[in-house]
Amino acid sequence: MVETLVHLLGGQQSLIYINLAKWRYYNASCYNNPSQRAVNMGFSQAIVLVSVCIIVLPACYAFSGLDVTLACNTMTPGHLAFGGAQRSTAPYQITTKNNNDGTLDVIVNGDEFKGFLLQARNAGGKRVGVFTPTAKDSRAIDCDYQGGAIQHNNGDDKRQVIVKWNPGNFQGRVQFRLTVVKGYTTFWTDIKSNVFTI
Repeated sequence: MVETLVHLLGGQQSLIYINLAKWRYYNASCYNNPSQRAVNMGFSQAIVLVSVCIIVLPACYAFSGLDVTLACNTMTPGHLAFGGAQRSTAPYQITTKNNNDGTLDVIVNGDEFKGFLLQARNAGGKRVGVFTPTAKDSRAIDCDYQGGAIQHNNGDDKRQVIVKWNPGNFQGRVQFRLTVVKGYTTFWTDIKSNVFTI
C-alpha cells in the first residue's frame, strides 16, 4: 500500500491516506496497452498535482493571517510540521515594558520570522488578560475569550512585533508563552518570558 502523509490545519496530527494499491494493480494489468498507458500517465500526474495541493495549501494558509484558534491549547502550528518543533534554543525573546495606564507592551524580537502565537498564562496555566494589536502585523483572537491570545496578521517577514496586554482584574504571577514560525517547516514552541507578578 502506498500512503501519502499530510499534516492538516489545526495543530492536530491528522493524517490523510491516499491508497493507490488498486490503481497500481490496474496499471500493471494494462501496462502492455499503449492507450491505457497514456491514460495511466495522466492519472499519475493528477495524483501528484492533488497531493501537492493538499500538502502546500495548508502551509500557505498558515501564514495568511487566518485564525489559528485551533492551536489555542497546543500552541502548535497547523501547517507542515512532520519533524515537529525545533529542539535548538529559539532565536527569539519576549520582553515587556510597563505603560502608565497599567497595561504592558509585550515585545517579540529576534531573527526574521513569519508567524507567531502569543498568550499570557497564570500559575495554573490558565489564559489571563486581554491582548490588543498596536500595528497591522498582528491581531487578537478568541482563545476562550476575545483577546485571549494574539497572532500574526499576515505572512510578511518580521523581526519585531509589539502588542499590548491588559491584565484587567487579574492579580498574581503571570508568564507569556510564545510560538514562532520562521518558515513552513521551521518553528519553535514553548518560548517563555520571565515570570512576574501583577
